Amino acid sequence: MNIEPVLDIAALYPRLSTPKQIGNASDKDQMEHLPTLGTALGLPVVRYSDDRGISAAGGSLSGARPKREDMDRLLDDVNAGEVRGAVDITGRVIARARIVVLICVDWSRLSRDMDLIEAMTIKVAMRDAGVKIVTPGKTYDLDNESDDLLVNFEAMIAGAHRLKIAKATTRGRYTRAKEGRFMGYPVPFGYRLVFDVPHADGRPRGRLVIEEAEAAVVRLLFTLYADGLRDDTTGALRLLSQQDVAAELNRRGFTYRERAFSDRSKHPGRGTDGRRPWGQHDVYRLIRNPHYLGSTGLGRGKFGGAGGKPKVSRWARDIGPVETQHDDLRIVDPALWLRAQAVREGRGRVAPRAALPTWPLQGLLRCPHCGAKLVAQTVAATSTEGKSAARRGLPRPGYYVCGAYKLYRREEGLGCPKGGFSIGDRLARAAVEREWIALFEGLDREQLLARDARRLRKAQQRHTRRGGHERLAEIEVQKQRLYDAVQGGAMPVAEAKARRLTLEAEEAAVTAQLKAAEASGAARDQMSELAAIVAGEGVAARLAALGDRDPARYRQLMGQWFCALTVIGEGPSRRRTARVLPERTGLTTAVQDAVAESAGESAFPHPSTDYAFTQSVQTWGNSPGNPPVFQQALTLLAPATG
Repeated sequence: MNIEPVLDIAALYPRLSTPKQIGNASDKDQMEHLPTLGTALGLPVVRYSDDRGISAAGGSLSGARPKREDMDRLLDDVNAGEVRGAVDITGRVIARARIVVLICVDWSRLSRDMDLIEAMTIKVAMRDAGVKIVTPGKTYDLDNESDDLLVNFEAMIAGAHRLKIAKATTRGRYTRAKEGRFMGYPVPFGYRLVFDVPHADGRPRGRLVIEEAEAAVVRLLFTLYADGLRDDTTGALRLLSQQDVAAELNRRGFTYRERAFSDRSKHPGRGTDGRRPWGQHDVYRLIRNPHYLGSTGLGRGKFGGAGGKPKVSRWARDIGPVETQHDDLRIVDPALWLRAQAVREGRGRVAPRAALPTWPLQGLLRCPHCGAKLVAQTVAATSTEGKSAARRGLPRPGYYVCGAYKLYRREEGLGCPKGGFSIGDRLARAAVEREWIALFEGLDREQLLARDARRLRKAQQRHTRRGGHERLAEIEVQKQRLYDAVQGGAMPVAEAKARRLTLEAEEAAVTAQLKAAEASGAARDQMSELAAIVAGEGVAARLAALGDRDPARYRQLMGQWFCALTVIGEGPSRRRTARVLPERTGLTTAVQDAVAESAGESAFPHPSTDYAFTQSVQTWGNSPGNPPVFQQALTLLAPATG
């Protein structure tokens, strides 16, 4: 068996900071002349040159900046101690190789990290692998203490030099921003750069001016987002999301101009001419950019302060956040800008998504031995019940097991001391439904119906009044906008009068609805109709159907009545029955009040006798803002099989 020998090689790492430097004199020197250093040592030279044009500033190895993939590959090959299939500069393939020399133009060029973290990472990797660093002026043998110390000093000196340059450059940018001059960032959509500002060195500097064709698109974008789009057929006004705005701009044939890329092969899907269709992210950025108000600056935070707290550079904290106003760069009217920001902030307040339970009694049942929650599970497909359900084309039945025993078995203080507890879903539901029906039928339903109808009517009146008053306020705002549009010459007087008549008609209709809501008896009629439906078909049938067809609504109903339920099984497996332990069952406050009111008592007649259990249960449906519990039950039960 022939084993290929390991051949010593030299790794060449040329580096340029920006893509614009590729092909210049420094690039040619590193690519053509540096390999002779390895040839003079009698070593084949392998290039690691794909990082040219990528900055070596801090974070390029950690991923905070564009990643230097060839430097990562070089370090991996050095740490591995062997390179397979390396190709040298002559095109020869080396089956097995070991890097013993690293060639670069200067040691400090390997990293531009001002905190020296990445520079020391590279140095330690080379030292541990015994790799020498060869430059045109010096060879560093890191096994030599003097060279090791010299590398540290040179890295610190280079880091301090870069720190001074960064500090001076940053403070210069803040000073230019304070004077209102262009700071060199990518030109925003809607503007263009002209070079006509005189300078002492004779080369004119650039300034921003409005690009009218793109500015019209920006104004249209803000208008669509803030005011919506009127349907050509029905005349109805439809509010647009950011995605809808982008789609509408694309439908009208507008394209987005993006920043220039030196290598577009790294940006697939982008137009070769610098234009591409609008996307939701483009609308997102433009809506937040205060540049369109004529406001420029530095240190104001993300999106010029519209998307975060001010973030001033540590070298310019004495200057602080800088903001200057340029009326000649204003594209969007302040009123339109404020309307767009109000829409954006209003849509950002989204209520959290509520979890929908997949099991009818999920989270309600408790273990009779340890009081832990029972968790739901599905029987195995290979079990008798699973095979039977598969033959009949039904879903596999579920059951509830003690959560403490499932996690901790009999572990003292954590597990279940009696070895857990389990009960089938249908058996548990039957016991819980009997308990619920007993409570439901024991209530004075006529009295509760009248009480809930009164509460419902008041809630509906409050809701109607609130919505009506909000709509009236919106109508007033729209009237004022019509007046402003006529004054500014943006709308003919005849059109404004026609729209005002429409608004006044709607205003009269909303006012009439508010007056009618005060005397409405619809709440009592609705509740009576629901009660008749439930009584006609039977509460038990409705409840069973609700559990089979809609576990989430069933769980919602039970959660409004019970805080927790303890069910025990009795009898042999084939004839097993279940019952609810009243002393280990907690009712919500609303149900306790309903039971006490029906019984003419001031307190719930069957309170729990287990103080620890009472303290451990969770409550649902006790918020003062919830609808009356009797009305909730009727509403949930009535549509179950309809």
